[in-house]
Amino acid sequence: MLFRSYNILILEDNCIQLKTLSDIIKQSSDMYQVYETTNTIDALKIAEQQMIDLFFLDINLENESGDRKSVV
Repeated sequence: MLFRSYNILILEDNCIQLKTLSDIIKQSSDMYQVYETTNTIDALKIAEQQMIDLFFLDINLENESGDRKSVV
């Protein structure tokens, strides 16, 4: 029996929080492929290349304008 893998994208500018959340997800199951980034430009590139099933978005990104976040 084949199991589907789920793609999860985490956009978080705090590296400690990014690693913590990523580690928790990765340890919970082998069914998750986790993509990590600290900025919206890279998040857009990842989203264009991968079918993202779940997106964790830091809504208070430093050095990012609200307009740019709305594109993601």
